[in-house]
Amino acid sequence: MNSSFAKNALKIMSGNVIARIISFASIAVIARLYTPGQFGIAELFMTFLFICLTFSSLSYEYAISLPEKESDSFGVVQLALSLLVFFTALIAVSSFIFYYMSSGISSLEDIRIYIFFLPILVFVRGSRDVLELWFSRKRRFGRIAMSEIINKLGEVGFKIGLAGIGTAGLFWGNIAGFAISASAYLTILIRKDRGLISLPSLSAMKSTARRYSGFPKFNILSTMSKSLTERLPTLIITPFFGFTATGLYSMAFKLINEPMKILSTSMSRVYEQDAAREYNKNGSIARLTEDIFDKLLLMSFMPIAFIGVASEELFTVVLGSTWSEAGVYTEILAASMLVRFLIQPLSYALNIVEKQHLNMIFNSALSVFALLSFFAGGALGSIYAALIFFSSSYTVISLIYLSFILMNAGASAARIFRRSSVQIAAAMPPIALIITMKHLRLHPVLFILLALTAGGLYYAFMLRFYLRKNNTSISALIKNRKNPAEKNSEKRP
Repeated sequence: MNSSFAKNALKIMSGNVIARIISFASIAVIARLYTPGQFGIAELFMTFLFICLTFSSLSYEYAISLPEKESDSFGVVQLALSLLVFFTALIAVSSFIFYYMSSGISSLEDIRIYIFFLPILVFVRGSRDVLELWFSRKRRFGRIAMSEIINKLGEVGFKIGLAGIGTAGLFWGNIAGFAISASAYLTILIRKDRGLISLPSLSAMKSTARRYSGFPKFNILSTMSKSLTERLPTLIITPFFGFTATGLYSMAFKLINEPMKILSTSMSRVYEQDAAREYNKNGSIARLTEDIFDKLLLMSFMPIAFIGVASEELFTVVLGSTWSEAGVYTEILAASMLVRFLIQPLSYALNIVEKQHLNMIFNSALSVFALLSFFAGGALGSIYAALIFFSSSYTVISLIYLSFILMNAGASAARIFRRSSVQIAAAMPPIALIITMKHLRLHPVLFILLALTAGGLYYAFMLRFYLRKNNTSISALIKNRKNPAEKNSEKRP
């Protein structure tokens, strides 16, 4: 089970890592082609996009992995895509109404022209998401990885190539990336799953909708709350602090949080499949959840600690001094980024044990406190206060949320604590060293290089610890073999 999980996660992560490298390598160029204000406008519409996606398929796409029969599963795909087409048409009509009704309103002049991008974005991104979950069901993780790469290549290429047309270049870049990725999925689906493709009947879709009615009942509010919690800063920062502050925040979100989210999503895709099979087979996902939590913490704790200390210097080196303020925002938000990374894959455990309402409750609570935090910061006239309130409340509530997830998954608190303590204790010396170097006010490039070296030493130590604990070697790990001593120990009762 662990071997299969590792191989599948590695397939997806390899594509995501390459995509992030492409994105990271290009962001220094893109940041110099567009202003923070232009990024702010584009980010505002991306927030509208993710809110619309919450309703676009009524969350039925999350049920794709559940049916035992492939024909039933593909029926869920057809239902989700049909709902997406209907919802896109509604958004298109609403966009025309908004455009004509907002004429002459000065506060909306800067954004009203871009409203027509919204239905296009909803359709191409929604299609891609539904088809990706079908490919996850079919365990075509290599195809998913390739899709991530071509998505990013298309997005980056169009954003750079169309920089001359201003803000619209950012919109067309996002559309191109999603559309190319969705087209690749569709081409492979037609070629490999032709036998499943047929015109869905209305009665069949109604039956499917009734069978999985729990997803729109609970997942819509949960997903909406999650989207609002992640994107609410954009909605609140814009009226209080303007598009430039929104652009700085969006750059912080893009450069740091999105790569972490991509890794987390990679783990989610495989965990969803393995958890569903494990629960159906053994009635428990406790050990699987413990293992995934351990891996997630190992992947995230040291990088997030680095981000929490060194983001201002990192942004200055990568993007230039114009964007250093975005690094300050990131340092404030570091703790919330860590818990968000841990929760995203593991929250699916509540779907497995049919306690989706807990996801809804906690995501709603996160949204409410996020809203209060940014209104409080806006009332004080301080973006820093808003971010501090938001990060603190998000972290505390998310830790409670995480404890409920682990408890309902049947995970052992003792094992979780023991494993976590080792990782956190090992990270303390390099983190202390990075903080010390920051106070020495070294040149930003030198500081970043030394901080990365400290992080590398941490992972070298953790690798050595893992090898000794499991009585194995790197070569055996790569070849997925076990040493004789380990094999013999498994044979003992």
